[in-house]
Amino acid sequence: MRRHRSSSPLLALALGVAFLAACSGSDSSSSATTAAAPTTTLATTDVSTTDAMTTDAPTTDAVTTDAPETTDAAVAHIRGTAYTFNTPTPIAGATIKVVEFPDVAVTTAADGSYELELPAGATVTPYIEAVDHFGIHTQTFTLDAAHDGLELDGVNFQTPTTAIYDGLKALVAGFTGRDPFDGGSCVIVTTVGDARMVGMTFDEFINFHPHGVEGATVAIEPAAATPVYFNSDVLPDNAQLTTSIDGGVLWPNVPPGEYTLTATKDGMQFATVHATCQDGWVVNANPVWGLHALP
Repeated sequence: MRRHRSSSPLLALALGVAFLAACSGSDSSSSATTAAAPTTTLATTDVSTTDAMTTDAPTTDAVTTDAPETTDAAVAHIRGTAYTFNTPTPIAGATIKVVEFPDVAVTTAADGSYELELPAGATVTPYIEAVDHFGIHTQTFTLDAAHDGLELDGVNFQTPTTAIYDGLKALVAGFTGRDPFDGGSCVIVTTVGDARMVGMTFDEFINFHPHGVEGATVAIEPAAATPVYFNSDVLPDNAQLTTSIDGGVLWPNVPPGEYTLTATKDGMQFATVHATCQDGWVVNANPVWGLHALP
C-alpha cells in the first residue's frame, strides 16, 4: 500500500485494492463525540490499632482508620493518523472508537492525529467513522509489555472514500468470482512491511515507498481462507505466490472469529498480527503495524 502519486483512475483504483480491507466495515458517521478513557481507581484502607490515652477511666483500645490511598490504574496509549487512502490528505473530525470499550471515543485533530487512553492489559480493536468514507477496523492489540506494548504509535487509518470503496469491492469480487463478504464473512488485509517503517512519524511514513518485503509467504490460523497476493502494480495476481515489493495481501470471505496472521521468509523475522473478524468488517492491519519485518 503506497502513498498517493499521480496516476490514471484505473491505477488509483488498483492501488486501493491492496488495501480493500478499508472498504466495507462499519457505516459512515459524522459523530464527533469525545469521551475520556475509563480510569480505574482503587481505594486502599489501612487499619491499625493504637492504645488510648491512660486516664482514671477504664482503659480501652481505640481503632484508627487511615485515610484511603488513591492510586490510578495503569494506562496505555494508542496514537496515529487518519487519512484518505491513496492520498496524503488527513481526515479531520473523524471519530475513533474501540470495539471492546463502547464508551471510549476521540475525534481526530486538523492534522488527522488522534490519541486513545485505555486500561493497560486490555485487548482492543480500534475503528474509524468518517463522513463520506467507509469505516475500517485495525488489527486487535493487547496492551501490555509481553505483547504489543503500552505506548503504540503509528496506528494509522487508511480510509477510502465511498466512491473508491465501490470500485475496490467490485475489483476484488471480479478477481475472486464472488462477493468478498458472502455468507456473513469479513475481509482481512495487511502489508508485509519493510522494517525501516517501524518508529516513523506519519510524514516520514507517507513519503516512504514501496512499503513491502518481496518474496514472503503468509498464513492465517485457523486456516479459514486463501490469501490473495498483489503484484508490483498492486493488482491481485494468481501467478503471485509470494509477496511483491508492494507487500500487500488479503484474505476475502473470512468467517467470523479470532485469527493470527504470520509471515515467513528465509533470514527474516516478522511481527505476528491478531485479527478479530465479524460479519461485514474490513480489518486492515496496515503499516507501520501489520506483518512488518522486525529490525
